[in-house]
Amino acid sequence: MRDYLGWLDQLFRQAAANGDDMNRVMRSPIPDRFADIRLADYELARSVFHLYPAYERAYWQPLSE
Repeated sequence: MRDYLGWLDQLFRQAAANGDDMNRVMRSPIPDRFADIRLADYELARSVFHLYPAYERAYWQPLSE
């Protein structure tokens, strides 16, 4: 699970740096080493929905506050 979470963190950081939207991140291929994770596609989509906005906010700071 630690490996999966590390991959997810790296995926989200890179996607935020690229300016990718949530839909694009949800279509990311899941590495074969996680094929045994039950409902992996669902879990990726759920994680993107719940966690990715925080990565976007952390990377893209507002120009003025």
